[in-house]
Amino acid sequence: MRIEVLGTIQLRTETGEIVPVPERKVRLLLAALVSEDGKSVSADALIDRVWGDRLPLVTTFGENVVIARIIELRAAILAGSGRPESAAVLWGVAEAVRETATVPPSAPEVADLQWIDEQVTARLSAEDSSRARDQGRRYARSAGITRSNLGALNFDGITLKRTGPAQSAAQLAQP
Repeated sequence: MRIEVLGTIQLRTETGEIVPVPERKVRLLLAALVSEDGKSVSADALIDRVWGDRLPLVTTFGENVVIARIIELRAAILAGSGRPESAAVLWGVAEAVRETATVPPSAPEVADLQWIDEQVTARLSAEDSSRARDQGRRYARSAGITRSNLGALNFDGITLKRTGPAQSAAQLAQP
């Protein structure tokens, strides 16, 4: 995958196809992570860079939003890498994170994950997609997804390229 950060922030496959990442905050998160050349970035630093003075409600909620956004970014990477079932699992994880975050339904930071679902269902049968999302929800609930254990989700083999050092998708989730 290539990451373009000049102009519109975009992900592209090795063949040049654009990987949809329509959510603005997810694109900003991608740019913030890529700008660090593979270094770990704390959730607090990401909140400052992506949300600035518009901190999402309270700190706990802010961390949950960062987690959900990282999950969405990773799901987009997986969907664009030809791994839609893994993207569907992450879709379920993101749903579970949002359910447990006690997020007001009107909060602007609540992402519409429909685009991930569209990417997944375009490549998987409804039954496979549903099974994978359920797997993700169960995983998130049983693991008590947090910043510290989000990196346990294994996505080896996906490499993001940009001008500068390469960065693996697993590194994107490091706190």
